[in-house]
Amino acid sequence: MKKLIVVRHSKSSWKDRSLSDFDRPLNKRGKRDGKKMSEFLSKYIKSIDLLLCSSSNRTILTSKYYKDSLQIKNSIFTESLYHASKKEIIENFYSIDFSVNSILLIGHNPGLTEFINFSTDENLFNLPTTGTVIIEYPIEKWIELEYVSGKVKLMKFPKQI
Repeated sequence: MKKLIVVRHSKSSWKDRSLSDFDRPLNKRGKRDGKKMSEFLSKYIKSIDLLLCSSSNRTILTSKYYKDSLQIKNSIFTESLYHASKKEIIENFYSIDFSVNSILLIGHNPGLTEFINFSTDENLFNLPTTGTVIIEYPIEKWIELEYVSGKVKLMKFPKQI
């Protein structure tokens, strides 16, 4: 059994229009929700084997809240998750060692919503910023992810807390 925690990055700031989309930081609400949601998640999960995160500024800044609240053994920051499609998200799991049992995935929409809808029996319209979904998959290797349906164990959004 493998556990995947999917988190969309926290709300980003559009204040500095000179920044590229990739470089945008978090806004005030994003910082508040990042702290709130990471602390909420820590009530259910204490440690994670791997943080798999887009290398955009807002995802890296979001990940810091989770690193403060959870024990995270290893981290991978990759541009391949920046605005990745469902297919591109799945491809990021191909090289993950079978010994990794839990992953915290932090990325972007619409890919994350599409991925959740594809890999579970959920029909989610939109994963909001800092939205969190815990999914369990009956697999032994992450490469099997695209062939099975996972079971959503928890789905929470900042406005629900």
